[in-house]
Amino acid sequence: MLIEKLVLGRKKVSGRDSGSSKEKKAKVMEAPLPRVKTRKVKLAWQHFNQETERYVMVRESTGGGQREMSISVSGDYTEIFNLLIDLFFPNGKSSRSSSFEMEFFLGNFSCEVVSEDGFTLGNYISTNKLSKP
Repeated sequence: MLIEKLVLGRKKVSGRDSGSSKEKKAKVMEAPLPRVKTRKVKLAWQHFNQETERYVMVRESTGGGQREMSISVSGDYTEIFNLLIDLFFPNGKSSRSSSFEMEFFLGNFSCEVVSEDGFTLGNYISTNKLSKP
């Protein structure tokens, strides 16, 4: 309430605001909220374990770990994919192997492969309802 009064520049006159409440709501609703251009996302490297036949997160001490980065919501599959390769395989190498000797997939939090077709971070977030509108 106080913020509305400061924003609208209204002064109290005998205990009431000088404008009607409908006018205030209309003025406050006129300005659209700015669109978020980047999102903080958590990134991790999961390596397939042949013995257990499942993906296992690579620990930070061996070059993996979970990292939080700001990525553009318009970032597409290739852009994010290359960012991850550069992050976990600096100069094409890691503690496990060379990046040229491995197969890579972009996956979600449930270890399911994400399709490259029409992928953007913004679409992924809205499709999976990972944020409030």
